[in-house]
Amino acid sequence: MRITSVTFASLLCVAAIGCNKDGDTSVDQTAAELAVDSSDSGQTEGAVMSSLFEGTELAAGLAAPTAEEVAQRIWDRAKSRYSPAGCFTATRNGAVVDLTLNGCTGPRGLRTVTGAIHIVGSVTATGDFQAVATAQDLQVNAAIMDINSTAVYSPSAKTLSVTTAGAGVGPLGNDIARTGAYTVAFDANCATVDGAWATSIGDAARSTTVQMQRCKDTCPTGSVVHTGRLGRTITVTFDGSAIANWVSSKGGSGTIDLPCGK
Repeated sequence: MRITSVTFASLLCVAAIGCNKDGDTSVDQTAAELAVDSSDSGQTEGAVMSSLFEGTELAAGLAAPTAEEVAQRIWDRAKSRYSPAGCFTATRNGAVVDLTLNGCTGPRGLRTVTGAIHIVGSVTATGDFQAVATAQDLQVNAAIMDINSTAVYSPSAKTLSVTTAGAGVGPLGNDIARTGAYTVAFDANCATVDGAWATSIGDAARSTTVQMQRCKDTCPTGSVVHTGRLGRTITVTFDGSAIANWVSSKGGSGTIDLPCGK
């Protein structure tokens, strides 16, 4: 999934500049920065959780695995998911897997990951794979994240459902605590993120809704809607071209040249 923090930053920061007028500059700039950090944290966490599960499917006709077997599959798969060789260590004890990464590159836009992830595997009543993942001060791309999430992976549908309650520092330096839920659906070339989460900064709440798809070597389709102070919104829409359209609830609008597809 190549919906990277750089992409979000370029999209929404430019959007903020475009819609600033008549004294709205500081409000829109703050909203855009919060949107960048909030969107980045959700997308990045989704990429981390997806990297744990992708490729752990069972062969057709085999019985559902035990919790220990789910953990073993996550442990085995990690060997081919992160590079360069030797950038991480992994241990498994029953249904528990611990990964320690140091400057690793992974799938779905994980350019660099450093830190420890604690994973407890299990199997749901429907036979789906589940993992409860926790991490503190995990450095992922340009963000620092605390993760406390439960992810359920459906091998047959290749979808990941994540319930999240985390915190951290976004790529623009905002301290963020977030709660919400989203799904990630993926195939060999594309990933789709669909969900919503609340972001709290002190006693102020913000919300972000994301419905986006990004395929390998293409530009995204979908939208990001960020609702901020007093219900003020910034919406960026993507149609698969290298130009995105944005509009603010205060009447501003414009286009953005995207760095994708180059």
